[in-house]
Amino acid sequence: MTVILSNEHLFTVIDDGRRFAVCMRKRQCSCRRFQMDMIPCEHALAIVTKYDMDEYQYCSGYCTKDYMLKTYEVPVYPIPDESQWEISGDVLGDAVKPQKVRVKPGRPKKIRLKGAGEFQGKRCKITCSLCGQQGHNKKSCRNPPKNV
Repeated sequence: MTVILSNEHLFTVIDDGRRFAVCMRKRQCSCRRFQMDMIPCEHALAIVTKYDMDEYQYCSGYCTKDYMLKTYEVPVYPIPDESQWEISGDVLGDAVKPQKVRVKPGRPKKIRLKGAGEFQGKRCKITCSLCGQQGHNKKSCRNPPKNV
């Protein structure tokens, strides 16, 4: 990565031919990971490394050890056994019912739609054992058999 200084806080980082504008004061990068993750992205870290800056200065306060310790400062009280629970009468009488499902119009699909992460590979082509051509099998072959 190549780091080019534009002014005191603004830098241009060239990574694999792509240019990224990084503002260290605003903690922003044109790749948007700096502002989304609230920790320096790889482009900001290239600047920090080249100019020997403190990388922890550009991390959010939520990512510090002190903040994490404050999160767990409040004690978590254990829950007693279910037989010892005190449930009020109005809550006890309410039954949770399933939500109403509307049936979609039209015939339901036979094949499940695959998600974005699932493999949607191509099937292998079948080859006829009589004539040796692809696209059909021995049962549906219309060609004369090949001579052996």
